[in-house]
Amino acid sequence: MTILFVVLLLVGGLVFYQSALTASTRIHNTVFKIVLGTKLSFFDTTPIGRIVNRFSNDMDQIDDALADALENSLYYGSQVMGTIVLVCVIFPYFLVAMIPLGFIYHKVQTYFRKTSRELKRLDSISRSPIYAHLSTTLQG
Repeated sequence: MTILFVVLLLVGGLVFYQSALTASTRIHNTVFKIVLGTKLSFFDTTPIGRIVNRFSNDMDQIDDALADALENSLYYGSQVMGTIVLVCVIFPYFLVAMIPLGFIYHKVQTYFRKTSRELKRLDSISRSPIYAHLSTTLQG
């Protein structure tokens, strides 16, 4: 029984990460085609360091962090939902407390997303001159 569980866990992990790799490849190819298809004025107004930074940093996030985050979200999310259902079955009055807690959670999550997005943008902008300098240096 344990061997079957390990085999199923390995097969599930392989399928999950193969799907993540396929999705990452499709996203990269799509974004690459879009950037190559833009007008030349885009390249005149956007520093090359920002373009390189977006490709390298964003694709790194998609390749590494996104697959792990999705897997962890599915795993822990199912555990949390199972626990909440179990507690609600045992203590039905817990549902009364869940409504305001869900509202508070939603507000905190919305605030966190906005803040996180702004911090990532600032990080990206601060790295762009480094990539531009490196690119210029390599070009001679």
